[in-house]
Amino acid sequence: MALRVAGGRPRRAQSRHLVGILGAGRQALETSGYCREEGLEIAFFLEERAPEYPRDLAQFDAPILTFNDDLDTWATTPVIASVGSPALRRRLVERWCKGRFQTVVSSHAWAAQDVIIGTGVTVAPRVSLNRLVRVGDHVLLNVGAILSHDVTVEDFATLSPGCAIGGGAVIRAAAFIGIGATVRDHVVIGSGAVVAAGAVVVDDVPDAATVMGVPARRVVLDAIQ
Repeated sequence: MALRVAGGRPRRAQSRHLVGILGAGRQALETSGYCREEGLEIAFFLEERAPEYPRDLAQFDAPILTFNDDLDTWATTPVIASVGSPALRRRLVERWCKGRFQTVVSSHAWAAQDVIIGTGVTVAPRVSLNRLVRVGDHVLLNVGAILSHDVTVEDFATLSPGCAIGGGAVIRAAAFIGIGATVRDHVVIGSGAVVAAGAVVVDDVPDAATVMGVPARRVVLDAIQ
């Protein structure tokens, strides 16, 4: 169910309740902080497998589970998927068969009165959502992202810290907008496309394409590796 934001700074939750986080990396730790600030208590983190890199488990103040664990205990607990990768976020959501999802909107974000936000969305501090913005399900809007009027962000997209999206732009499903990138008004970023950090996008980006630079140009990843 979509959330219609009343405008201004979203209200803090009036009572504490449990939420699970799909993911157990650095983004999950960030999101757990947003949740706590909004009066939510972290019940668990859930990942597919332990990472290959070292991890300080003391930073996680809730158990880290995998899909091999007995998850029936948490069947009624809403969850929020918190990983930067749109593809991995989609996979975690699809594997979570319990079907309840939490939307978290930081009280340090700002939203106009007619913004609509989908299910399972993270809206981080200092995000600005202007008039008639539409945000789909399981979207990550990271710290300081700015969305101008009439922007549409489809399901599973990631908008990284400090990016700016011009009025009337469309960010298709599972697209990834990098740190500090700028998307000009009315531009369409295709499904699964990647906009590199700092890029300035002035033309439409095809599905699954990667663009970088100022102005942004399409690149072939094998050519730059």
